[in-house]
Amino acid sequence: MGLVTNGSSERQRDKIRRFELEKYFEFIFIEGELGFGKPDIRVYQHALEKFSIHPSDVWMVGDNLKWDVEAPQK
Repeated sequence: MGLVTNGSSERQRDKIRRFELEKYFEFIFIEGELGFGKPDIRVYQHALEKFSIHPSDVWMVGDNLKWDVEAPQK
């Protein structure tokens, strides 16, 4: 399972540590570390490459229709 989140590395890493989320994710992708984030198609492609999986084998869960559903479907 992977986490894709937007924002600065420091702020997002602080939240991830505070809620002890690291143990649940094989990969964590943060906009501030990658240099791009949702809804940029590169973030979804990057995640697919890291997991070595095909888009049809992925579920995306989120709270933003455009960024977490529409963009990754492209």
